[in-house]
Amino acid sequence: MLVRRVLMLDGFASQNLHPLMTTMQQEFICSELPVLHLRSLELLTAIVKGVRRQLLPHVADIALLVTEYLRKCALPELRIMVYSIIRILLMSMGVGMSLYLTQEVINNTFVDLDYINSTSGNLHLNSNASIEPPQQPIQKKKKA
Repeated sequence: MLVRRVLMLDGFASQNLHPLMTTMQQEFICSELPVLHLRSLELLTAIVKGVRRQLLPHVADIALLVTEYLRKCALPELRIMVYSIIRILLMSMGVGMSLYLTQEVINNTFVDLDYINSTSGNLHLNSNASIEPPQQPIQKKKKA
């Protein structure tokens, strides 16, 4: 529950909730949130690694938390950490977890790849790659 509460903070709370908070205080909180989120993800990783199969009654909540956070998270370091948590969940929980998380992981992977393409212009994975198929080596017949 603590990890959920920290990860769901976005720093842009309504002024009605915090009428005495100045803009400078809100900026400070927003600047510290990524570090706080990173530490919370590290805590969640430690919990998942340490408890593994005993986490079964709570795995649906954790999967929901991870998918919600993956949708709203924009920082690459935090997204990588979320993907590593998903990997640990998949390895420890098996096929049932993969059925639940597959579509979400695929959708977010495409979002990440689109982001990479848009920030770097045209992405060339292998600039030496040719469109033509590689030629087969010519085999010489042996003389008998």
